[in-house]
Amino acid sequence: MLIVEGNAQVDNQRVNSYDLLKIAGTIIIVCTHYQQFTKTVFTYGVNFYGGKFSFGYFVEMFFIVSGLLAARGVLKSQASGCRVSFKEYISRKIIRLLPMTGITAIVYEIAIYYFSHYTTREWVNRGTVLSFWGTVTNIIGMQIGWSFKDYKINSITWYVSVLLLCHILYFFIDWLAARCRISVIYLVIGMILLGVGIISYKINLPFLNGFTGRGYSSFFVGILMGYYPPRKSYQRMRQVAFLAFGAIAMVLALAVFKYSLVKDGIGFTMTFIFFPALVWLMGLPGVVAFLNNRIIERLAVISFDVYVWQLVGILILLTVHDVYRLDFPIESRTTMLMFVVFLYLWGFVSNRFITQPVTDTLRKIID
Repeated sequence: MLIVEGNAQVDNQRVNSYDLLKIAGTIIIVCTHYQQFTKTVFTYGVNFYGGKFSFGYFVEMFFIVSGLLAARGVLKSQASGCRVSFKEYISRKIIRLLPMTGITAIVYEIAIYYFSHYTTREWVNRGTVLSFWGTVTNIIGMQIGWSFKDYKINSITWYVSVLLLCHILYFFIDWLAARCRISVIYLVIGMILLGVGIISYKINLPFLNGFTGRGYSSFFVGILMGYYPPRKSYQRMRQVAFLAFGAIAMVLALAVFKYSLVKDGIGFTMTFIFFPALVWLMGLPGVVAFLNNRIIERLAVISFDVYVWQLVGILILLTVHDVYRLDFPIESRTTMLMFVVFLYLWGFVSNRFITQPVTDTLRKIID
């Protein structure tokens, strides 16, 4: 049984400010992978990939928000007196995450085949191979971080694989805490420290590797934040806003003016200071009320489709560009931004005509 601890209060309202973080994070990650997989380097301005700062750390923000919302969902169930079974808890995650992960893995294999046969470009993921079993591990959400070989099929979905593992571990450690009659918070902190240790000592074992280390350390930070939200008093909100602004400003100032001070351990700085401060700030009632918008909510819903389709989109773009000798530069900001816009348009189509029908069907089967 999942246990309620601390002074947590359950809020039934959807937090659109967190949705805005998902949208912004998705756009940043797409731009990062666009530069990485098209080998684009800008001579001026911000480089999302290949610059002094790696924007790939925004995946940690996804983990933190996911952990926070997971804890909030558990607390909501407990507040209503419901007992959450493992089937009920994990089936929601599977239905939400795996259908599109599996579909995009299959399409990715088709896209990489045409890319390798009809262009002279070299794909960044050199280890990518056409593999039936690799596709199967993607479909079941165990492609990276678990115990199977990484076939690098739609490799950006490592986030989905590790996120699913984190949800399973969260349920297990909460059950274990209840059986042992100890606070689940101790085990949550233990998972955070385990993630830090995996990264720091570069451990590379099944369930204990760089991917899971990033997931454990950030997802369980989100869980911890979910169990201990700030009290909703005006004075406490002011304190949270002041501290959050201060933490964000400090990290940004160091990153811009004295990056050498934060370069070593920048991942931990983002995971334990910058992103938690940003998430807490976006969770303040005034910010939530200001950003209560249906457009933001809708864009957030399709952002997951955008995320899982991005490498397929890049493969198709490069293949079509080379095969038909199209007269526009791949290595330009304009093309990159147009790609982001097109990907969101396709994300809307994908969500409306693929994701929703498939998930609705799976819910009926499971229920």
